[in-house]
Order: sequence, then C-alpha cells, then structure tokens
Amino acid sequence: MTNIDTGVTGLHLIMGWQCNARCVMCYQTDFSTKHNMPPVIYLEHLAGLYPSLKHVRIQGGEPTIMPNCAEFAGHIRQFNGVKLDITTNGIRVSDFWMDTFVNQSSRINFSLNAASAQAYDMIVKHGNFPSALKNIEMLIKARRGDKPVVSISSVIVAQNALELSAIVELGKKLGVDFVEYIIDPILSFNGLPKRAEMVRLLSKAQETIDRLKMRVAGLDVFARKFGMDISESISHKPNKVCPVPFNHLLVDFNGDVLVCCQSWKVIGNTYKAGMDEILKGAELRAFQKKVMNNDYIWCSPWCSDNPAPKRSAIISKYMTLLRQDPKYFFKKVSAKYKKMR
Repeated sequence: MTNIDTGVTGLHLIMGWQCNARCVMCYQTDFSTKHNMPPVIYLEHLAGLYPSLKHVRIQGGEPTIMPNCAEFAGHIRQFNGVKLDITTNGIRVSDFWMDTFVNQSSRINFSLNAASAQAYDMIVKHGNFPSALKNIEMLIKARRGDKPVVSISSVIVAQNALELSAIVELGKKLGVDFVEYIIDPILSFNGLPKRAEMVRLLSKAQETIDRLKMRVAGLDVFARKFGMDISESISHKPNKVCPVPFNHLLVDFNGDVLVCCQSWKVIGNTYKAGMDEILKGAELRAFQKKVMNNDYIWCSPWCSDNPAPKRSAIISKYMTLLRQDPKYFFKKVSAKYKKMR
C-alpha cells in the first residue's frame, strides 16, 4: 500500500480483549484470543498511514500479554517518529515491554485502581499488587528525565472510594507525573458511602492534593456530582471545534474504522475499502461536517474534548450499537446489570 498524505497524526488501535486481570468493573464478556486483531490489519491495511503518524495508542485487553501488541510495537520501531501511548495493568512487564516503554513511548498509564493490597485484591481478581508497584518503580527509574510520562489511574468504584486521598499519596510516593480518576456512569455511583461521608472523603483528597501538589485528572468531574469543586486538577478546556475528526482515527480489532474511542459512528472497514478510500469517503466527511456545525450527536457527552455535549447522544449510541450487533448489545447490557447488583 502506498503512503497516504491525509493529515492523520494519531491512531488508536483496539488490539483485542485478551486480558489476565478480570477487574470487577470490566464489562467485557470474552477474554479469549479470538477477538485479537489479525496481523493483516496492522501490517497491511494500515501500512500507508505510518510514515505520517506521530503517536499510536495501543489498547487491549492487556497489551503486555497479547502477541499482536508485541508484534505491532516491534514493527512500528522502523518509523522513528512514532511514539506509543499504552495503558497496562502492570502485572507482567517483560524486558521487551520495559524497553518499549522507555524507548518508544510518550505515555504509559498503569491501571492500578487502588492504593492498598486489600482494596486491590477486591477489584483485580487475578492481579498482583506488589508486582505492579515494582514495575512502576522500575519504569520511573529507567526513564530518561520525564519521558515517557507515567501515570496511575483508578476507576472509582465502591471498593476504592475510601482510598481517594491514599491513591494521590501513592502516586506521589511512586514518583508518577499525575493521577487519573476514571468515572463509570453506572458503577462509580453504585454502592458508595452516604453523601456526607463522600463529601468528607473528597475534602480529604483535596487537602492531600494541595499538600503534595500532585497533578490530578478526573476527580473534579466526580466531585461535582456531590456539589464540590476539586482544584489542582489537570484542567482541560475544549477547542471551539474538536480537532480529532480531522487528524485522528481509531481502528477496532475487526477492521472497523471510527474517529476515536469517544464516538460509535463507524466510518468504514479496512476489509471492505482501502484507507485512502475511507479517508475520502462520505461517512468521514459527514462526521466532519457535523462537528464544524457544532453538532456532536455522534460523540460522548462526557468527552473532555466535546465543546457542545448532548445528552441525547447516548440514545444515538445505544440505538447504533443495537443495530450493529443486537446479540452482543444485550449481552453487554446483561453484564452491566449483573455488576450493578
């Protein structure tokens, strides 16, 4: 495939669902290798994009145990300007992956989800808290200056709600660059302590952030649900027009092409059309036109890059997913319902 002059500088690859952790808040219904992205997609279908890329986010599942992620990371090394963005549970980090983190990556996020072994063991069913901490410490020691950026993240759930401030303290102790809190619209508010206790816990987290001067992302969004403002967070003001549909693509394990992970609108499939055709196609042009007209009906209202969020977009999302794969849609809904209970 010839190189494509598209202006696309960012790529997000969903490499599959294979994972070794089994976190309690994960809605995934299959952790086998059968949904892993075939090599033909990342070695052939997307080949023309690589010379112009600046960064690629590779996502599982768990990248450090997926053979296709290792193959892609090795393949992309020939394009010296391409940096990787990887989220890992950090349980198993081989020499290959540590080298990849240090020498090829712009950001590594460790999905830790707790500040203590007790809470971690309630959240990560097949985890190893000491091993994850050790691998974070090894990366911090091995990196060159402040590259790559290293962060830890936690999906807020009932099992770690008491540790909001302790997670900040752990991030400071480990020497990471920032701590990210992730909100699940359902589980993050299910089974929490009473409101007064949550206000106390958030106030304690605010005091810890101020005292340690730790950079934090996401906790402010969670705190607003309780009528509180958390300062010293990483602020993000969206552009008047989101630039993502003009310089970024996401490719799913089955070849579906989307704009990003905050949208559900499929604009093509690599098995059915070449990337040059997809990038010049009517579906992407329609998406870009909507964005230019300040219409974000195909975008998550919780996306930090969304300048005009619409609650009705969620209806659009579920209707789209239902039409695409009714059987899988109801399977996911069932999984969410079970976790709520």
